[in-house]
Amino acid sequence: MNKRGQAGGVAKKAGAGLLKKLFSSKPKESSGGSSEEKSSLGLKTVFIIIVVLLLLPIIGFYAYNYASSSQGQVNVQNAIDFVKENNPFTLYSGMLGEAQTGDIWGGSTTNSSSTKKGVDLDGIDSVSGDSVPAGIDYFLLEYDIDYNNIDSDGVEAEFFCELREGDTILGYGEIMPSTSVLLKRGVDVFCRIDNSIIANLDGVYTVAGWFSFPYATEDVTQKVYFIQEDVSDFLDENDREFFSAYGIDKDLTKSYYNGEPVSVTIDEDDQPVIVRDYSTPTLGLFLENEWSGSVEELIDMTLYLPSGVTIDEDLTQNPSLACPLTYSGQQTRKNVYKLSSGGDENILNQDFLWGAKIEEKKFSCWLNIEESIFGDADYVDLDYEVTLDYYYMTDEETTAIEIKGEGESPVEDYGMEGQEEAEPVSW
Repeated sequence: MNKRGQAGGVAKKAGAGLLKKLFSSKPKESSGGSSEEKSSLGLKTVFIIIVVLLLLPIIGFYAYNYASSSQGQVNVQNAIDFVKENNPFTLYSGMLGEAQTGDIWGGSTTNSSSTKKGVDLDGIDSVSGDSVPAGIDYFLLEYDIDYNNIDSDGVEAEFFCELREGDTILGYGEIMPSTSVLLKRGVDVFCRIDNSIIANLDGVYTVAGWFSFPYATEDVTQKVYFIQEDVSDFLDENDREFFSAYGIDKDLTKSYYNGEPVSVTIDEDDQPVIVRDYSTPTLGLFLENEWSGSVEELIDMTLYLPSGVTIDEDLTQNPSLACPLTYSGQQTRKNVYKLSSGGDENILNQDFLWGAKIEEKKFSCWLNIEESIFGDADYVDLDYEVTLDYYYMTDEETTAIEIKGEGESPVEDYGMEGQEEAEPVSW
């Protein structure tokens, strides 16, 4: 009998033994206990149910009162805002989109000690407490700014804040010390909501804050290997793989960037690139939003190709939707291509921005490769390089604030949170 039959026989015997034990009339010491024990267990269960039923109205009463209190309403509104900002369906869709993104040959990685570089917003917090009287001159909220490996020049940012009731904007806050701020470590930025906005309000409201800033993803490089046609044919005939035959680490073909908001992967369609008379290789540029904010505008993109490598203008018909780059001359033996501007600016606006949040975009260009790049060598490795300039906007952060109508809380008794007396802030 085969192994499947043997296993089946063993299972049948085990099943028969189990049934015999279950239905045996022989008394078991591990039975459910005496009738007195069962009766006692039943009384305990009934007692627990009665206690729970008695406690439910008390718990509900205190829960209702807490939810009706100032702190409770603020916490409830913060919870609602959190759910809106972290919609599980949106997060799932984002993860699904990332999972469906095509693989890029070689991939990209950071070459810095941190996986993030730039400024971001971690939150907006009320300096004036969770509850303020409607008669107060103003109340303040502070931006919690996250600094990641920025240089000493700082980052010029533009700040925004507004007071809302649900989706309705009630008014715009004033940014202190000014709307445009040079962000460096130790710089404090506030949103000031004036009395003219809150004088007639009474209830729990939401303050939203965010900022935008120009930034650059710089010096993204991709090492590309080129091989002569006859050398490639020789390797194929001898069933040899290029990288192992020449002892080259494939990790050297990865694109590198330093953790900026937008990453660029330089995607060569295959490596090594075989230079043939009858084939034309392509170059892909894959831009991806790595942070949770949004790209508001792609200001510029510069591609540096090695001498002897150019974009085939006839095949690519650039500037186009697929390859919006134009030749702008040579620089240190590099062919320089810039993002098309002037009358062609809509190339990006139509295909890349759409006035919405950018997650990813791929450009593709046909290339011309001159055989002179080899000299006398079997193969040569050259670097492609890309630099991006763009405006980036952080996700908005929110916090709930209770505004008490006139008569509920005297203005003269109002003080900053954690202080016994009010200390006016002057600018």
